[in-house]
Amino acid sequence: MRIALMVVTIVLAGVAVSAQSHPITYRGKPLSAYVEQVTAPDPAARAAALRAIGQFGTDGVSAVDVVTRALADSDVTVRQAAGEALALFGPSAAPAVVPLGRLLSDPDPRMRVIAALALREIGAASKPVLPQLIEALKDQDLVVRMTVGLAIGTLGKDAKPAIHALMEAGNDRPDDWVSVPLRDMRRAMVWALGEIGPDAKEALPLIKEWSKFYRVAWVSAPAIAKIEGRPLPPTWR
Repeated sequence: MRIALMVVTIVLAGVAVSAQSHPITYRGKPLSAYVEQVTAPDPAARAAALRAIGQFGTDGVSAVDVVTRALADSDVTVRQAAGEALALFGPSAAPAVVPLGRLLSDPDPRMRVIAALALREIGAASKPVLPQLIEALKDQDLVVRMTVGLAIGTLGKDAKPAIHALMEAGNDRPDDWVSVPLRDMRRAMVWALGEIGPDAKEALPLIKEWSKFYRVAWVSAPAIAKIEGRPLPPTWR
């Protein structure tokens, strides 16, 4: 037994040494090489460096602070690249929550979508910017509104203050049953309300009404079950 443990220890030690001597790279360059480029004079170079950092995923989290500072860049493509990188970091990008919340009101709609997407990927740690997310549900861009709804849904029960805003956002143009963007936005609202759970009971009549969209119905059944406190059918788990 001791011999077996010694062998395992030696193997693990070898793996650790190998990892240290062969750092993770992207396109042949280590993370540090891209971090240095984040302050390059050329905006295109800064944006490219940030996108590369994002490709490291959770292995690039040591650059979270650098990427977060790039959210304040004067060039929108750089801000977008920073947001995309943070989304790829997932929950490890929690230190960027507040500046991402500010970007929900950025003049550029794509930037607003990216900010909401990053907050969705961060998940529960996005709770401090719930007020900004609620305000963003009024966005006239339906893709922005949809992504914001998905971000709110990741907060689960903690998103209770957003119930009325989710209902109002989803009920925009109630007589329009044709628009695809509107359908997708409503589907996000239904999913978010379902994730909130029983506290969202007042939304049930609206959710059932929105289910006239056949693709909304795909998410409404499990959402209704969650809100009513019923167990999900096996096919929905």
